[in-house]
Amino acid sequence: MRLRSRKNAEAGASVAEKKSVIGGRHHLQRTAKDKVYAEGLLKGTARQALGDLAHREGNKVNKEHGREASRSFIKRKWTQDLGENSVHKPSRRAKISNTYAVGTAVSKIVDKIIVEGGIEHGKLRLGVVTGFDAREQLYRIKFDDVDEEELLNHEELGKIAMVKNTGGAESLKDQAEKSNTIVAPVSLSPVKREDAGPSPHQCCDLATDIDKLDSENPLLASSYVQEMYEHYRSKEADTCTNPAYMDDQNFINERMRAILIDWLVDVHLKFKLVPETLHLTVNIIDRYLAKDRVIRQRLQLLGVTAFLIATKYEEVYPPEIPDLVYICAGSYTKYEILAMEETILKSLDYKITIPSAHAFLVRYLKAGLADKKIVGLSSFILDGTLLSYDLLRYLPSQLAAASVFIARRAVGRNGWNPTLDKYARYSEDDILPVARAILSEQSLMPTELRAVRNKYRSARYGAVANIELPSL
Repeated sequence: MRLRSRKNAEAGASVAEKKSVIGGRHHLQRTAKDKVYAEGLLKGTARQALGDLAHREGNKVNKEHGREASRSFIKRKWTQDLGENSVHKPSRRAKISNTYAVGTAVSKIVDKIIVEGGIEHGKLRLGVVTGFDAREQLYRIKFDDVDEEELLNHEELGKIAMVKNTGGAESLKDQAEKSNTIVAPVSLSPVKREDAGPSPHQCCDLATDIDKLDSENPLLASSYVQEMYEHYRSKEADTCTNPAYMDDQNFINERMRAILIDWLVDVHLKFKLVPETLHLTVNIIDRYLAKDRVIRQRLQLLGVTAFLIATKYEEVYPPEIPDLVYICAGSYTKYEILAMEETILKSLDYKITIPSAHAFLVRYLKAGLADKKIVGLSSFILDGTLLSYDLLRYLPSQLAAASVFIARRAVGRNGWNPTLDKYARYSEDDILPVARAILSEQSLMPTELRAVRNKYRSARYGAVANIELPSL
């Protein structure tokens, strides 16, 4: 028995020694690997650590909750990432879809006339389909002889559009000369967008009540959600950044800021966090830089610490500090991150709550009856604005509205509608200069800053980055 016990003890010691050797070798390999990663933020070498982190995190067990889960990696549908209410869900009572596309020409018989030969004709009223309200199941029709749009349901429009005329074009032309009324055979042929004429966006009577169907759901706070957004609008200017703060920075520039945020987009994606976290991170970075100077070697420390603060504020399971040290390739220690966190919070007077551009985006997408493609495309455009220093001169609500405007135009819909006019409180003329500035900045974005584009090229986001943006 003693001999057997002695053999077992020796075997155990041998295994422990072998594990120690393997662990030491792994430590040496890891140290060498970190030295390679620590080339610096501007060279982008820390990105490889992100992939290792995702693989390492994927096999962890959240012991605290007793279930397998990647620590702080909560699985969710991509539409939920953008907010439950960002995509309009049609009523279950809806039985029809938008059969007549925007730009479809329609004609309506005003008066019926009996001409020679007993053939029945009618004076026709020409118009065009300018929109479709999925919630109310009504088409918006713009007739040539009126300034306002008329609302017609599917059955009423079908009666107008499907009217057949007998008799020749000559008799119609003669009748037009007699009655001074424009007449033409009924047609459903598509027309160009400019032929449709502008929609009367200032007319609030045509706007849809986007909160009506949510009145029975207390979680959506439909009774005071409009007051919440009015409060956001009143406070957004207070949480914005001085658009000229980079003039006071002696060691960093706009390009370094863009590279930092591009890297943070990758980090945010690997950790699978909510969109609000990314927007809050960038806001914290800009507000801190507007107050204090930062040297180039500590710019990444500022970025990762702002990311930590934002995740603590927005996420249920924020990432742990050792993980943040790892994705920085060991360039900063845990204590440096904690010290920087205290410095940032004191500099900002612990004011972290902001009305972000994403909060406005969710509201405007609901007002615009956005489908999945518009949701993804708007988010792609808005995330791209985070990298541009020159766009800091615009308010978050303006950037969100312009993103929706560009996305709607890119998929062939009207850029603006009465409902967006009502809830965004911006007209199309207000948004157009902002949209042009966004498109201009995207066209000038360096090709090496591709994190946002790569993110939205994936099937998870509908590959919306491959959609060609319109020229305005």
